[in-house]
Amino acid sequence: MIRFTLAAALLIVYLPTHADELAEAGAELYADFCANCHGDDAEGVQPFADSADDFIARLEGETDDMPDFTDFFEPEEVEAIYRFLQTTTN
Repeated sequence: MIRFTLAAALLIVYLPTHADELAEAGAELYADFCANCHGDDAEGVQPFADSADDFIARLEGETDDMPDFTDFFEPEEVEAIYRFLQTTTN
């Protein structure tokens, strides 16, 4: 399940260059898969960008507002999108 893998990955302390690389990869993934609905300004994502658990719950379809992306992204991709959103919404 994505939740446990990502939660473990988020506990690792990354060097700034790795965080930058993750955010860049996340930007590409966001543009490809998220921007069609959320736009370039990440509309509607801000409330979930501060909590990895909330973000993962949204991706796993625990809402009627968004499609279910369970097992669609690799854990590293989920982390990359999350890191990107942290840089654009804060």
